Amino acid sequence: MLLGSHPSQTRRALVRASESRPYATDQQASSNDSFVRALLVDNLRVRLDSTITLLGVQKHLGSTEIHEAQHHDDHTWTCYRVAIDSGPAVYLRLESDEIGGPDHRIMGFDLGKEPPGDVAASACASTRARSIRTDNGLAIGISIHELLAVMGTPKAIVNGKYEFAYSRSVTPAVGVPYDIDATLKVETKAGRVTRLSGWYSETT
Repeated sequence: MLLGSHPSQTRRALVRASESRPYATDQQASSNDSFVRALLVDNLRVRLDSTITLLGVQKHLGSTEIHEAQHHDDHTWTCYRVAIDSGPAVYLRLESDEIGGPDHRIMGFDLGKEPPGDVAASACASTRARSIRTDNGLAIGISIHELLAVMGTPKAIVNGKYEFAYSRSVTPAVGVPYDIDATLKVETKAGRVTRLSGWYSETT
């Protein structure tokens, strides 16, 4: 999440043609790390800091309550309990903040075997999916070795919790340069990933 950001920040002066903007593949390919910019629920691509909103995703995953932020630094969120065809159910919280604007564009997610600590299981609507993974191939249940092979060196490791944080400056062939900021927090148990919490934003 960007510090000192404001919903009217110049990032939206372009109204950022996010769906046509090329990915920063050159920057990723030249380094030994990666970052998460989207969550894939079956064929639904929930691209972070794009055009999909907390309300819009309900057309695909089903109706659920949107919990508005109560304080300036809080997130607006919605939650699902997702029955996975090939394994145990997982809990998916989708999040927005003031950068996501009044439409609550999805900026981040929390995916885990249990609901987030501040969310009651009863607050999560039920839905089904064949699979849920990040756009770079991470999923609940993968090994720590698989995690590090994708994400590279973590910023911090504390008691089985891994934190990754990346910043990139991108100069596209067409359009205005922009900055990428991405974070991923990972919880593990017995050598396996049990929770993924990602956030992604672009600013100009």
